[in-house]
Order: sequence, then C-alpha cells, then structure tokens
Amino acid sequence: MNGPIIRHVDVAEEEFPGGATYRTLVGDDAGSTPVRCGIQTSPPGYATPNHAHPYVEIVTVLEGTGEAWIDGLDGTTEIGPGMTMVFPRTRHTDSESSAIRLSSLTACILRPTGSSR
Repeated sequence: MNGPIIRHVDVAEEEFPGGATYRTLVGDDAGSTPVRCGIQTSPPGYATPNHAHPYVEIVTVLEGTGEAWIDGLDGTTEIGPGMTMVFPRTRHTDSESSAIRLSSLTACILRPTGSSR
C-alpha cells in the first residue's frame, strides 16, 4: 500500500500503448494488497483491447464519455461520469468518444481479505 493518504500528483504515471496513462494508488504488480486501485486517463479516440482478467474489475467514470462492451450483453453501452461498470472476470473493452480525455477510477479485487495468495 502506498500509505493512508495518497496525493495523486505524487504517484508516477505508467504509460500504455496508444497514449493512456495509469496511476496505481493502492497495490502493486506483486499483489501485496487484496485490492488494487488506480486512475486511468485516456486521450480522445483511445480504446482498450478486448481482454479479461482473472479477478473482478470495477471501473467508475470520472470525466469524459465513451462506450463499453461486456461479453454476454447485447451491443455497447454509452458511458460517462456517474457510471460504474463491473467486469466479473468477463471479456470487455471500452473506448473514448468525447473531445476531452476519459478518466476513470479502477478497483480490482485480487483476492478476498484474509486469504493467502
């Protein structure tokens, strides 16, 4: 864990291909915490590739608009501020469609609290 109070500007950004960035606020690649949380910022036109995770991912849109596709649901859904998507180990993708960046808060539940890895 990075600490009880985290100033986003103090956290290094990880760059993704295509221009998006991610700031890991809680957790790390080693899975030192049961939850990983961060903020992804995507430029206009950015799209995540179709993918899935071996854990539940929860994404809340903070600013910008786009579309999300979740395996098992018909078509895509428009997304924007005030919306949360839950990807329960299913294939999914999202894309940025606004003229401004799309920022989202992501929480990944890696394992239940108290369980070992």
